[in-house]
Amino acid sequence: MIPFYNSEQAPWEKPRNLNPLGKAMTLDQLRYFIAAAKFEHINQAAQSIPISPSVISQSIKQLEEELSANLFVRQNKRIRLSPEGGRLLELAEDLLQRAHLIQHELGRAQPTLEGHFRVGASHILASEVLGPIMAGMQKKFPRLTLELQALPSWGLVDSILAGRLDWGLGFNPTPHPQLETEEVYEGQSLLVVRKNHPIFNHPEKTAYRHLAEYPASMPISTNRILMTRHHPFLKEAQLDRRTTFSFDSDFVAVENLRRSDHWAILVDMTVAKFQNELRVVPFPQKTGTRYSVHLIKHKSRKPDPASSESFARVREFFANRKGSD
Repeated sequence: MIPFYNSEQAPWEKPRNLNPLGKAMTLDQLRYFIAAAKFEHINQAAQSIPISPSVISQSIKQLEEELSANLFVRQNKRIRLSPEGGRLLELAEDLLQRAHLIQHELGRAQPTLEGHFRVGASHILASEVLGPIMAGMQKKFPRLTLELQALPSWGLVDSILAGRLDWGLGFNPTPHPQLETEEVYEGQSLLVVRKNHPIFNHPEKTAYRHLAEYPASMPISTNRILMTRHHPFLKEAQLDRRTTFSFDSDFVAVENLRRSDHWAILVDMTVAKFQNELRVVPFPQKTGTRYSVHLIKHKSRKPDPASSESFARVREFFANRKGSD
């Protein structure tokens, strides 16, 4: 059988390799590579997909052979991206996004989101907002795997900065040069105590004047978040508080309030959830009582279809909440 050659090739020359990369890389190979890059661990990446670790290892080996480059630096049981691997990660994420766009615009099939994403939220936002939203997304896109962490707001910011989370939803983040934030909701902070608190032995309208007689429950302070302990009300009311209990979760604060004479300033979402156990102490509305909820992501993170879908659902959730306020 006569081998194929083109008109510019002498018959005695070997057939030219028309594909210098050898076997063409696949989208699945790139997905496995991205998972390995995110987790920096083959077994953890395999569990997130899920697939056999050997498949991921083989895919990475094939990519390295095809590209003639070491994509990872092995460090004991962990792997870290090499400079070439970092560049491939940028290109691979962009390519997969374009692949989803092609599928969507051609209209031949419903767009399918897949992959593994790590998101976090302040505790009440994790349970009341992202939990239901992520459940809805996974119902529509069963190949999407998600890791949802409930964290104090300061821990959320630190995890995003460290790359442990892809994005988050939190309260009042302080500006940071490496973070990009988007305000999606503004709500009201409320001063609350337990039902049957002795402060209501005084007239309700002036009960707040007696707060200094009781201990305060305050969130753990950090410079990452504009915390309640710096709330304008505390300054404007010239309240001499005695903080004897600190918390990193509104749920913990509620448990403390139920069993003590403490008072705290909590967001309206928390108060609404525990309305049968807490009572609002009215205070002058001229004081600053607002808080804001923000989508938070690292500026270096490029948009991806799953995040875009998540952000749209978060915006819709809070738009509906504004309409019902």
